[in-house]
Amino acid sequence: MLTKISGSKVLKIRIKGENTLVLFLFCISLSAFGQKPFPADYDGIAAVVQLDSFVIMDQQKGFDVEAFISIVQQDESFYQAFKNLHFFNYKAQHEMAFFSRKGDKKAEYSANTEQIMLSDSCRSMEFLAPSTIQGDFYKKNGEYHYTTAQLYDLVFLTNDTICEKANTQLSASRGLQKYYQALKTFIFQPGERVDVPIVGRKTAIFEPEMMKYYNYEIRRDLYAGQIDSYVFTIQVKDAFVDRKGGKTLVKFLETYFRVEDFQVLGRSYEIAYRGLASCDVKMEVDLSYYKGIYLPKSVKYQGTWNIPGKKRETGRFEARFMEFN
Repeated sequence: MLTKISGSKVLKIRIKGENTLVLFLFCISLSAFGQKPFPADYDGIAAVVQLDSFVIMDQQKGFDVEAFISIVQQDESFYQAFKNLHFFNYKAQHEMAFFSRKGDKKAEYSANTEQIMLSDSCRSMEFLAPSTIQGDFYKKNGEYHYTTAQLYDLVFLTNDTICEKANTQLSASRGLQKYYQALKTFIFQPGERVDVPIVGRKTAIFEPEMMKYYNYEIRRDLYAGQIDSYVFTIQVKDAFVDRKGGKTLVKFLETYFRVEDFQVLGRSYEIAYRGLASCDVKMEVDLSYYKGIYLPKSVKYQGTWNIPGKKRETGRFEARFMEFN
């Protein structure tokens, strides 16, 4: 039995068809997308967004709704936070679990790691203790039993020594690796309409053709019960809640911005789709701000996906990051 996740093992697991992989990637990450700026003659979200009484009072003090929505659309904090992980020493805790249709736990995994920078652009990762493994987390040949675990490895774990430049571009990737890189980006970075069959246009939740399906809201609330924040929420209208309707992919998206400086604090979202390929996923991402630099604090996932040719998977994971330097 292996005591850590192996990147070389991951790459040996072939997923049939790139389109199948893409559908899964969208199921677990597409809700974090932002969009292109509106045309100059288009009123956009500002014309329909609902404001609570506190935000209305802030308008009288100079709060600009259109400017705030523009910040939401163009924000890259989540993507930058993930990229910044590649250039810091830090420790992390990893937990995963998988369940049967009846909710019985089938597999469990936990590990503590430490990333070590070997130079300005090269890093490696060490396991601080043997990983805890229960159930059928691995196959008998040592490969992953669950595709979600495979993807988790590619996004959050470093195998061997990796070197890269700070300005590495996604376009440099090819084939399956391009989609793995896209998954990393989608989790953290607001994006735009993506050219993917079936679900591509449904990711454009700020564009006119999708706006009719959603309610948009700005309110003031406390983040984690402590930090005064503006909260931007997008939620499917009651008339379109039925997930079998296929009108929407993103069901819920909520982002917290600190009032005093619009610093992004966290985001939660829900994705659901019913069709030949289906998924029902919730995620939460919390950020930290270390010496003026965004870094992930935690990433939580729970959900089910079902793709033809693959076994149905229901699982959850949590990654926690700490002790940056």
